[in-house]
Amino acid sequence: MKDRMKVVHLKDMAIVGDQQVFAEIGEGNLNWPAILEACEETGVEWYVVEQDVCRRDPFESLAISYRALAKLANG
Repeated sequence: MKDRMKVVHLKDMAIVGDQQVFAEIGEGNLNWPAILEACEETGVEWYVVEQDVCRRDPFESLAISYRALAKLANG
């Protein structure tokens, strides 16, 4: 459904021990190249990183997610 979804919230998840935890984008187990490709095909214009719980300083978590997304966007 092209051009129907202009904004998406991005989250990543990881397994630590036997627990599912929120992770910075690119630090978890999601297939980000495929996710971002699907977003591009759909016409997404804005990406919002949402991390409900940070296991480190929230600004450090944001920087990690930003760097991962920038690297993925620049291929």
